[in-house]
This record gives sequence, C-alpha cells and structure tokens, in this order.
Amino acid sequence: MLMFAWRELEFLLVTFLRHISYRYSRQLIPIFMSVLLLFSCIISGCTSHSLSDPDNFKTEIPDVPISNDFTRSFNNHLKQIHDAKSANSAVNLFIDYISSRFTIPTCNQSLGTQSISLSNYLLPHLDIQKMAEIELTARTQPDHHSSYDIQSHALDYVTCSQLAKLLHSQDPLGPIITEQEISTLRNSIQKTLPDLSHNPDSPFMTPLEAQVVGWVFLTGDDGTIPTNSLKLHSSSTFLSRPHSISLTVPKFCVDMFIGITILQGIDYTVSTMTGKDIFGNKIADFEEKVYFVKVNCRHEQRTRWEQVKSYYSYQNLLDAAQFVQDDIHVVMQNPNGLASLLTPDEISVARESSHETLPPTFVDFPWETWKSQMKLGDLIFKKSTRDDVVTEFSYLTHVSILYSIKREQVFESVYSILGANIYDINENWGNDNIFFSVRRIANINQSTLSNALESAISQYKGRPYRPNLLTPNNGSRSLDSLGIIDKIRYYSHWADKRTTDGIYCSKLVWLTFKDIKNDLGQTIDLDSNATRISSTLTEKIGKPEYFLYELGLAEVDSDDNGNRVSKAFKGVSPDDIYESYHLDPAFKLETYSQSFE
Repeated sequence: MLMFAWRELEFLLVTFLRHISYRYSRQLIPIFMSVLLLFSCIISGCTSHSLSDPDNFKTEIPDVPISNDFTRSFNNHLKQIHDAKSANSAVNLFIDYISSRFTIPTCNQSLGTQSISLSNYLLPHLDIQKMAEIELTARTQPDHHSSYDIQSHALDYVTCSQLAKLLHSQDPLGPIITEQEISTLRNSIQKTLPDLSHNPDSPFMTPLEAQVVGWVFLTGDDGTIPTNSLKLHSSSTFLSRPHSISLTVPKFCVDMFIGITILQGIDYTVSTMTGKDIFGNKIADFEEKVYFVKVNCRHEQRTRWEQVKSYYSYQNLLDAAQFVQDDIHVVMQNPNGLASLLTPDEISVARESSHETLPPTFVDFPWETWKSQMKLGDLIFKKSTRDDVVTEFSYLTHVSILYSIKREQVFESVYSILGANIYDINENWGNDNIFFSVRRIANINQSTLSNALESAISQYKGRPYRPNLLTPNNGSRSLDSLGIIDKIRYYSHWADKRTTDGIYCSKLVWLTFKDIKNDLGQTIDLDSNATRISSTLTEKIGKPEYFLYELGLAEVDSDDNGNRVSKAFKGVSPDDIYESYHLDPAFKLETYSQSFE
C-alpha cells in the first residue's frame, strides 16, 4: 500500500542518508535490504501484477527450474564464489539487475526529457563490499555452517520469519504473509538457482539470498522483467527529495485507472509536503486525505480508497521532551549513585546536563583494560554530549547490558532500524563521551542472570525504539496540527516503562530484570523513582495538577527506601537505574574526561 510505503520510505531513506556516518557496517546490511524491499513494494503495491502485463510476468516460481540468460548467469556467478572478487561480482550482478529494472523519468528544461537510473539515488550509499564479505564467509568458512555460529552473527543473517514480517509490514491490511509461505518460495527458487543458498538446510539466509526471495515475492520476477520497465515518476520540483517519488502504472488496460492512480499519487505527495492539494488549496485540519490503490496479493485483486493517515514522528517526541525538560528533577538518595558523581545540591540534573558547555576532551570505553573485571549482565552507563530524547530527562545519557565478553557484544536499544538488539561494544556509542561507568546487579547468581538476559532477548529483540502510533482521530490529524499536549501524550506513551511497542535504552534494562528475583528473594525493580515530575508543568499548559496523571506522565509510586513518591516519572531513566539500591556498591568501574563534573 502506498500509504505505508511512503511513510516507511521517508523514514528509512531520509534517516539513512542523513545519519549514514553514524552507522557501522553490520547495520548497513539490514538497512540495505529494507530499502530495496521498500522500493519493490512501492512500485508493485505489494503485488506481482499491478505494474506488469499479466501475460509476461509470473506471480510465483513453479516446481520446475526456470532457465534464461539472467538465471544462468547469476547462478554461475554464485557457484564461482571463492574470494572477495568473485563474491563482489555476484552481489553486484543482482544489484545491477534490480536497479536496471527501474527508471525515473523527469523533465529538465536545459537537458530535455531524461531517464535517471535508480542506482544514481541509492547505490552510492550502500556497503556492497560488506554484503559480499558476508556471502563469502558463509560459503567458505566451515564454522559458519553451524546454526550456533550463525546465531552469534545474527545481525548478518535473515530468517524466513523475519523476512515475512518485513514484507507484511509494507501492507499491514493485506493478507498475512507467513513464514511457511516464504520458506516454500525459497525452496522453489533454489530449484532455479541451486547455488543461491550458502546452506539450503539452514534456516538462515544471507542478505543476498533474502533480497532475491523478497524481490521474487513482491514482483513475481523470474529473470525476464525488461530493463527500465518499472517506472517511478517524480515531479522535477521534488526530484532531490527521496520521499517525493510517486507512482505510475505503465501497462494497465484501463486508462482511467491509470490517470486516477497517477493523480492521487502526486496529490498525496504534494499535500503531505506542503499542506495543500495539487490545485493549491490549503487542506484543513478536519479534512481527510484519501487516495486510490489497487492491491494484488498472491492472485487476490482488490481496488479501494484509503485514507491518508498520519503517524507521530521522532520530532514530535523530541518537541515534547524539550518542553517537559525543565519540569523534571532527580532526587539523589543513594550515596553510591549520582551523589558520588555530582554535588548534593545538583537536583535538576536533567536541566543542568543540557546547559553544559561542550567539553574539550573525550574518553573512549576502556574495554581492553576492564574486560577481565567484567561479567555477563554488567550494566554499562555513559554520558555523551550529543542531544536526543533521553538527554532531556536524564543526566546519564545511555545504559546497556553486557551480553558477551568473548564476542564483545551488548544488548541495548538505540534509535535505529534495528532498535533493541545485540550490538558490538561501542558500535553505537560515538566518540563524544565524557564518562563511562560499569555497575553490577547485587545478589544474583550468574545462572539466574543469564536466563533473565536470554528471556529478554527472545521477547524484545528487534522491538523499535519508538512506537509507531497514529495521530489523534485515527490518524486524520496532520503533524502540523498537533499541539503540545498531543505531543506530550505520545511522549508519555513512549516513556511509560510498561509499554513495549517502543523501547529506549533504560526501559530495556528495566524490562530485562523486572520479574526476576535475586538470591534474597527480592524482585529486581531497577527503577529507583529518583526522577520526579514537577507541578510547574501543569502551570505551563494551564491544566490542574491531576492532569499529569491523565497524560500518563506521572504516577504514584515509592522509592527504594519505601517512601511514597506522589509524582514519580512513569518512565525509567538511566539516572533511575544508577540510583538503584539493587546495584552492588562494592563494584564500580569509572573513567571520565578532565572536563567531567
């Protein structure tokens, strides 16, 4: 569906291109796969017919092998993979094939009508070499043929279940795409491309194999789609904006349907970006924008009008956090917590942290020095100078859980397409840190801790950093019409430590241990409720004090000493965890820059 494809394209491409320098190679592979699948979904409407002549294109791979110039050439390249050069050659062959199926016609007054290749937009930003490295490793290193070893490199591989979820996310209202369906298609493709899989019996696919399966599912291509036959139309006014590409259907038999589809696609793009329709009329907040879409999912054809729905954005989250920032304070009661880092009178640490001057020196995480002293499940805290939502309500800016000393990995949640996941140590921590501290949960044996961590990974791995929620009135409210209270409601839902549709760093740590009992029989609730909401917030928004609870931002709870806290922050911050009495006072590793106070 266009509605979902547009929204995902805007988020993925804009975020991907803006923040490419922050992403390490292991993250580029799943991002790369998602981008290509999204492009496929946009041009196909999650269908194998809507852009093609039904007489020329197939919707599924039959049980007999298909042989044509491309399938023979591609399989031959796959068979010959034995070094970096041959792996790069095989990957590039498929990527070039996909790119050459698309064209973006545009009109330039000085150059005339041109067709711009999709590769000019996307491929310069992709780490093809890393993708080839994974393909080569999977085929040439015997250790990688075991499920255990592949699981230890899970970020590099894709399962049929993961691919099914990704494909279904592009048309959530369409039929459910099952793991079995993808698995069956994968087995069928292997009859045509017997050398595609590094191990046909493995549940894990390399990024290259996953892209091939996804491409065939979305387009029904058997290697015969003509070059430049799939067209993405873009107005020259918005050509440089990735999210402005709009859809055309070149081979539909009903001309009127073509016209309406093109018109609604452009109108959706223009109205979303400008707040006006294509005739220049301003769209009122109460008006509903709709578009026409034809959906063909596995032989089922539907034509329907869809309302254009709006979803809260990351900027909405940040706006609310910055508005609430001055009304958040931290009460320091644990002498081994923040009080050991700050002077006793520094209560409003969230506000103070945002006003600090950029320090002239930074520190790196001393992994080589500390690793001999660390254990599975240790909590790694840090403070950086970067600005994000967490820094608006916490002095400490991030916390993660040590997952593997041998593989040097942590379990953490970051604002990326992978969300809560297993990452390399320091993969997401940047080089602007002024403080690191390692703390340990007290009175818990390694077996209990390990089980808690594995259980959390099975439950929360892959959960997004922020929830994908519709704006009020079932998404009919545009982002421009949202007031600060609307944004605070979204922020409150995200912050609430009990919601799991959006998980930030400290929420992930709290969720991991919230139902676990230590060796003393105590439940490990790492939220010390040190973070409090001030009544001054209700004064700013002109509401009574009980509105803090109605918003879902505050709750009545107790601190680690059993004292009642009437306006406890409903979320859980890194500061809250650092203040917890469940952390062992006898174990603490610290390093900080000369400027750290």
